[in-house]
Amino acid sequence: MSTFRATVVAIILLGGIPALAGYVAFDPTEFPDHDYIPVIIFLEEQADISGLTLQLDQKEATLWERHQVVVGALKETASRTQGSLLSFLERAEEEGKVEDVTPFWLANMVGASVKEELLYDLACRADVYAVYYDREEKLIEPVSFGTPDYGSLSKAQWNLTMIKADSAWAMGYTGEGVLVANLDTGVEADHPSLHDNWRGFDPRYAGHPEWAWRDSLTQTNYPFDAGYHGTHTMGRQCGIDSNTGDTIGVAIGAQWMAASDVDRGGNLDERSGRYIKCFEWFIEPAREQTEPWHVPATVSNSWGHSLYNFPNDPCDERYWEVLDNMAAAGIIVLFSAGNEGSSGLRVPGNRKTTDYNAFAVGAVDVNKTAPYWSARGPSPCVEFGPDAITPEVTAPGADVRSAYAYGGYTTLSGTSMASPHVAGAAAILRQVNPNATVEQVLGALMQTAEDLGQTGNDNTYGWGLIDLAAAIRLVQKFDQVTFDLDPVNQQVPRGGTLSYYVDGENTTGSTKIVDYWATVYVPNGGQYGPIYGPVQVTLGPYQNIHQLISKQIPVKAPLGWYQYNAYVGEYPHGIWHHETFEFRVIPAIAKGGDVERQDWEVLAGFEEKASVDHADMGLPNGFFLSQNSPTPFNTSPKIAYTVD
Repeated sequence: MSTFRATVVAIILLGGIPALAGYVAFDPTEFPDHDYIPVIIFLEEQADISGLTLQLDQKEATLWERHQVVVGALKETASRTQGSLLSFLERAEEEGKVEDVTPFWLANMVGASVKEELLYDLACRADVYAVYYDREEKLIEPVSFGTPDYGSLSKAQWNLTMIKADSAWAMGYTGEGVLVANLDTGVEADHPSLHDNWRGFDPRYAGHPEWAWRDSLTQTNYPFDAGYHGTHTMGRQCGIDSNTGDTIGVAIGAQWMAASDVDRGGNLDERSGRYIKCFEWFIEPAREQTEPWHVPATVSNSWGHSLYNFPNDPCDERYWEVLDNMAAAGIIVLFSAGNEGSSGLRVPGNRKTTDYNAFAVGAVDVNKTAPYWSARGPSPCVEFGPDAITPEVTAPGADVRSAYAYGGYTTLSGTSMASPHVAGAAAILRQVNPNATVEQVLGALMQTAEDLGQTGNDNTYGWGLIDLAAAIRLVQKFDQVTFDLDPVNQQVPRGGTLSYYVDGENTTGSTKIVDYWATVYVPNGGQYGPIYGPVQVTLGPYQNIHQLISKQIPVKAPLGWYQYNAYVGEYPHGIWHHETFEFRVIPAIAKGGDVERQDWEVLAGFEEKASVDHADMGLPNGFFLSQNSPTPFNTSPKIAYTVD
């Protein structure tokens, strides 16, 4: 097919002021005390991780294959595109306008401290998408402390039995062979509940303690806690005293690694750039030597900034690419919701563009009631409604006993005490199915949670209190029913019909009853649906099915490429199997063969381009100038149409 590309370029000259390629995402006058303003510079080009994920899903890639492909693509994009910006910043540094230039690759961005006068120059660059203020992040401090003690207990406490961790152990699942992590104040490696399971003692780590411990401030080689918080949170992930049997953790067979960059003081700033470097370390602890056993299954986080401190920036996008890319590489990242109650969740844990991409955990007490301080939703990152509901789940967080400084134990209260329970539970689910995706693991925890509060998902408890034993039983069902998709047509006009065949198989010798449903990712947007189902399907032992499914495309559907996602399992989050394909929505063909015409609008001060790889697509039907141009400031607007 021939390719016809229609391009419309509008050049509006506003008093000689050039249009910005990017933008400054904050008001620099809010920070008059800064000689140099700390910023994160996002580049325009980002690695197409969603496209890679689609390909990896289609080939049913292993977790390690996903990791290698994603990390490789991220590094390639950063290496290929950052050179010009780094050279610009180097020259500015020589002129005294820039300090502390730090390139990143986990998302294509560069951190720096810059003079205010340089912000506009950065935003004008064609390779810059946005310049963000690099905010300080704070530890989520507990709301109450118990009295430290140095005795030991012989059995698991109420918080572990409440989430059915003891039932998981009885089923033979302890997290053995799984690596967990936290980004916190550090971990006391000499604590009797944590000493034996530090991954740094593994013979494969001989001579390389930095693969299991990150200390950016003092560069130590052996884990310690600069406070108490990280020891307490790690204890709940995987702590157990092998001598006394005192059990404080969920994944008691797992090993741990830790980064100690939170609330350290000294000359170690608490800004997001520092934390993103920690995420780069988690995803590749041994750099180019990284093997599957170096990479943690989970990373637990109990930090962020509150909406109270930054009310004008309730949904900070600096972490979005980072969190999405961590998940694409197979790492499960969890956040404590925060202790601000009805004032909202901490950032970035309040992000909610899907159910999975900033998994926030609220707290309950011994009575399964959310304390007043456990942060409530909704998320400000999407429009109000079901999609804005957060946190995702809850776990015990009030008066929870765990490891404390100097080999002791104490009870603390806060959502920081809740989220490590979920991290430990996720680690055990990775033991059950080592290749379960992030979406499958988190979906299992949501699907099987005990509903609390209002019926269904709500802004206090999310989907409810996690039930680890039930989640294990769900994960054990993964791939018991599988299917393939065979699209009949992958280019569909608006108002037309998308059709595909489903070939399903029950791989077991028993009858299975499953739900089937489908969603789509719209062009330049999020997930929408379900657009099909859920419908219940019954498959006899080893039964195969072959079925044609058709779906009409709305007449106002956005043009472009869509990702169709089909699932079997237990609706909405119990995903036994997932398949996907792409299809494209093109302009409708009207009677007589005319192609649907498009109206384009170009706003003053911007250059707008529209390109369509469709042979019948013509130039726009209408072209409009806004702001009553020409104006006294722009008496000769120029419009150029080019076709190539």
